[in-house]
Amino acid sequence: MSNKIYIFDTTLRDGQQSACARQLSLEENLMVARQLAALNVDIIEAGFPIASPKIKEAVTAIAQTIQGPTICGLARALEPDISECWDAVRFSTDPRIHTFIATSDIHVNEKFKSWGNTLAARRDRVIAQAVLAVKLAKSKTADVEFSAEDAGRTDLGYLIEVVAATIAAGATTINIPDTTGFCTGIEMYEKIKILKERVPGINQVVLSVHCHNDLGQATPNSLMAIKAGARQIEGCINGVGERAGNTPLEEVIVTLMTRADYYGVGTQINTEQLKQTSDLVARLLAIPVQPNKAIVGKNAFQHAAGIHVHGVTLNPEVYEAVDAGKIGQQAATIVLTRQTGKHGVQNRLTTLGYQNLGEEFINQFYEQKFLPLADKVGEVTDQHLRALMDEPLSNKPTEMIIYVNYDIAKRQNGWNAWLKVKLNPAADLLEEAGQGDGPIDALISALTKISAKLDLKFSLTKFETVGVARGANDLGEATVVLQDNGLTALGRGSSTDTIEAAIKAAINAVNQLLVARTEPPIIKDRL
Repeated sequence: MSNKIYIFDTTLRDGQQSACARQLSLEENLMVARQLAALNVDIIEAGFPIASPKIKEAVTAIAQTIQGPTICGLARALEPDISECWDAVRFSTDPRIHTFIATSDIHVNEKFKSWGNTLAARRDRVIAQAVLAVKLAKSKTADVEFSAEDAGRTDLGYLIEVVAATIAAGATTINIPDTTGFCTGIEMYEKIKILKERVPGINQVVLSVHCHNDLGQATPNSLMAIKAGARQIEGCINGVGERAGNTPLEEVIVTLMTRADYYGVGTQINTEQLKQTSDLVARLLAIPVQPNKAIVGKNAFQHAAGIHVHGVTLNPEVYEAVDAGKIGQQAATIVLTRQTGKHGVQNRLTTLGYQNLGEEFINQFYEQKFLPLADKVGEVTDQHLRALMDEPLSNKPTEMIIYVNYDIAKRQNGWNAWLKVKLNPAADLLEEAGQGDGPIDALISALTKISAKLDLKFSLTKFETVGVARGANDLGEATVVLQDNGLTALGRGSSTDTIEAAIKAAINAVNQLLVARTEPPIIKDRL
C-alpha cells in the first residue's frame, strides 16, 4: 500500500458553496488556484461546471492556467453534466472528471421515486446510472473519480455493490463521502477496512474520503480512514464548506507530519505555505478564521497563562506539538494579560532591552503597574510596557504624592475638577478642587493646591500628549515640564485615559521637584 496521501482540495467548489461565502471573481478563483498550486496540493476541484456559466468559465481558466495539480470538475451522474465538465477541464495537462450519485436509502427513496416501486428496484437503477456515468467519463479521460453520495449512511452491503460496479466500469478513484457528518471514527475505520477487504479490484484504485463536520468529526474521521487504508483526503482550507464545513485540510496535513510515527504516511504538501493559503482563503471568501482554530488560528501559537508562558520561554516544545515555522506561522508569541505570570513579563521586558531589573523591581512592577493596566485593557502590548517603564514605582522615595483618582464636571465657563491623592501609601485620602478652562487645567489647579501644602509652588512650562498604542485600548502618554526656584522636572504618565495620563505626569514631575529640594538637582539631565 502506498505511503503517500493525496490531498484533494475542494475549497473552490465545496468551499464556495458555504452559505456565508463571498462568491469569487474569475481572477480571485485563479488567485486561490495559484496559491493551492504553491501549496502543492495533488488535486484541485475547481468547481461544478454545469452549475452556472461563471463557474464553468472559472474552471476552464484554471484548467488552462494552473500547472502541477490535477484539475478536477464535479458532475452528477448525467450526460449533460459530464459533457460540460469535460468541456471545462479538458484544457488541463492532467484533467479529472468527478461524478457522483446518491446511495443511502433516504436519498434513493426521496430523490429517485420514479426509478422503481421498491427500494431494491431503485437501488438497481442507481448502480446502472453510476456505471453509465463512469463509462461516459472514462471515454473522455483516463482519470475518473466516483463518489457514492451519503456513503456514511449507506447500507454497507449495498455500498460494496456500488463500489465494485464502478471500479469495474473504469473508475480510478473511489470516494466515500460522509455527506452529513454522521459517522463516528470507529464507523469510518470499519467501513474503509471492510471495503478494502471485500471489493474486487479496490487495491488497484485510490480510496478516498470526503468528510463533513456536522458533528465536529471531520478531521478524526479522515485520519481514521487513513489508518484503515484510505489514500486520498478531500477537504477545504480552513474547513470551509456546506453547513458546518468540510475536513480542514491543514489539520490532516500537519497531523500526518507531526505524528508520522503513528500514521506512517505523509503528503507532498509545502507546509510552509499553509498559513499564507489560509489567510488568502479567509480574506477572499470573507469567512474569518476563529482565533483558536488549530494550526492556522491567531492563537494557535500564542501563550498567555503564566505556567505556559514560563514553559515556552524555556523551550517552545514544552507547550507546542508543532513547529510554527514549518507551517508558515509566527513562532511562539507571549500575549501579556492578567493571566500572565511574572516570568512572562520579565522575559518580555528583557526582550525590549530592559536588563538586570532584579527580582524586587519585577515584583513591584508586576503588582503595582502591570496588573492594574492588564485589568483595564486586557492585553498589554510592548508599547504599554515601554510607557509603564517610564513611570517610577509608587513606593520609590521620589513618590511623595500618590495618585488615586479624579472627577471632572463641565460648567458654563470652564471645568471643575476634584483630585484625590495620598501623601504616602498609608495616609488617608486627600482631595482638592480646582477650576480651569479645560479638564486638565482644572486638575493642575487642584494639584497646585496640594503642592502648596508641601511648600511647593511650581509653574507649568510644557505639556503634551501622544498615543503610543493603537486599538480598542489605546494608551495615551503625557509629558509635563514643571519649574520651581530654578529647578526643572520632566514628568511622564501613561493611561488609557488621556486626562489621567496628564495628571499622573504632573504628579510625577511634582514629586521630582520635592525630592530635588533636598537632593542634588540631577533632574535636568533628563531633559
